Amino acid sequence: MKIDNNKIENEIHKIYNNLHDINTTDVSLIFGLSGLFLFAFEYEKKFKVKIKLSDKFLDSIVSNVNDLKKTSYSEGLAGVGWVLSEYYNSKNINCNEFLEDFDEIITLNLDQYLKNKDFDFLHGAIGLGNYFLKRKEKKNIEKIIISLRDNCKKDEKGIRWSSFLYKNGDSHEVEELSLSHGLGSILVFLCESKKILKNKIEVTKDINEIVKFILFYMKINKENSFNSIFPDTIRVQNKEQEYNSRLAWCIGDLGIAYSLLKASIVLKDFDLYILSIKIAKDCSLRKKRDLSNVIDAELCHGSSGLYLLFNEFYLITKIRLFKTTSLFWLKRTINLSKNKSFFCGYKIYGGQKEGWVSEYGFLSGVSGIGLAYLDFVNQKSKHNWKQTLLIY
Repeated sequence: MKIDNNKIENEIHKIYNNLHDINTTDVSLIFGLSGLFLFAFEYEKKFKVKIKLSDKFLDSIVSNVNDLKKTSYSEGLAGVGWVLSEYYNSKNINCNEFLEDFDEIITLNLDQYLKNKDFDFLHGAIGLGNYFLKRKEKKNIEKIIISLRDNCKKDEKGIRWSSFLYKNGDSHEVEELSLSHGLGSILVFLCESKKILKNKIEVTKDINEIVKFILFYMKINKENSFNSIFPDTIRVQNKEQEYNSRLAWCIGDLGIAYSLLKASIVLKDFDLYILSIKIAKDCSLRKKRDLSNVIDAELCHGSSGLYLLFNEFYLITKIRLFKTTSLFWLKRTINLSKNKSFFCGYKIYGGQKEGWVSEYGFLSGVSGIGLAYLDFVNQKSKHNWKQTLLIY
């Protein structure tokens, strides 16, 4: 499948030019200025821009960050700190003194997340852990691992952690497998922690036990509307499993397969490596809307996020199928750019309550879509920004 580079670059230019009109004091990674800054900074590196929009965004981040009340990765200091750390590192600027206050505040709040047994990636301790991975802050990485061990549920199925799902006014304790909220994110965090901690804390057994639990719920021949083989959630009270899982970065089979692939490499487990590839190959067949449930272009649960994950499978395995599948989803992303009444032509589904909306942010908006396009046109360069999505 061929992709017109000129068409992709035109989309990138369109997004960059339209972001000049954004005026916000929200500095967060997922919704605000930090995500816009990531895109603008990567754009300016690629196209050698002299008058830089990223400078405007960076000034706004520094001016408004003290007003930020949250510390979470998605909406708080941890996400902002990750972006600033990446920026200063890329410039070979020592940012330790600047980020000292970040480290202190995030560490204090990490203790509260761990006390609450909140191991969510976007909104809990694992997200803060991703910040500490960027900072190579071993003490807090160790602290998270110890807390994971102290608070896991363990039986013959393996180990896992639970959270609460709020649906239709009711609260349900659930075990999640996803890359954004569940065991997939913990797997990737532990795999990356092993690289930094070396042999200081051995996490191989923890990784094995998480993999064991995930695979316990794999149903190859499960019949459901999306042909998914993993459940989104397992309800703790009655063990009810919801297998109708969309194809996306945030939840579903592909993100889980990616976390298993990363685990297989750390474990040097060839059988798990082959299994993760098989799961991803099954995902590559789910191109029709009624099997993928992909209806917009965003990174979180849209086509651009699928481009990134399938392309990552290709970069790791060199299997051509994953390259052609990634290009299919990139082309789908371009085809979803023609809604002129929405920002930059991309309409984003905000759920039943909001319906179709315009979004300029990183995870659910056009700056994230733009970063996916930049990944395609600049594949010879290393893109550390993908680590914000646990794509290492």
